[in-house]
Amino acid sequence: MASSLENLEHRLAHEAAAFGKREARGGANSGQLTWKICGLTGLPPTAAALRRKAIGKLRGMLAAQRRWARASHPAYDLNRHLAIREALAALENMKDGGP
Repeated sequence: MASSLENLEHRLAHEAAAFGKREARGGANSGQLTWKICGLTGLPPTAAALRRKAIGKLRGMLAAQRRWARASHPAYDLNRHLAIREALAALENMKDGGP
């Protein structure tokens, strides 16, 4: 039987994913998305293969946020967690043309 913390983590992950999908569907235009991704990852908007690099970096950042959430680390930020998840979902749903 799953603990209440595991249930909470599962529900939070589900809600964050649903939020990211909703925002990706009706969310920002590609220019806003590009600047959001660049702001989160630190990659310049002119970087070659921005989409591929950003996906890799955002996945690592999301994993770190999840670790920090589980550990109740003071560096954990729910808003940043959601922003990372939203940007990652938008990139993964985008065609290979890039932002």
